[in-house]
Amino acid sequence: MAKSMEEIALLLQNTRFKRRVFGGISPADMWQKLERLQKEYAEVIEEQQLANQILQKEKDRQIAELEKKLLIYMQSSGQKDMGGAGG
Repeated sequence: MAKSMEEIALLLQNTRFKRRVFGGISPADMWQKLERLQKEYAEVIEEQQLANQILQKEKDRQIAELEKKLLIYMQSSGQKDMGGAGG
């Protein structure tokens, strides 16, 4: 299983098709290798989507934590809103 798009590119570069005596490559072999390539792409994309979801959740957690800290700071300093319009 490929771990990255670079590994898939390398796999594609090294893919060799079975040759027929007359008329080019074997269609069955070609379709088998294309199906394998498609599965590799799908797995890498799924892994990337999962990693992005994890990063998004972490970012959201950090934002919520910073908003909480800002609210506590503003309350302790006597400010009433976070709008920043006027002083």
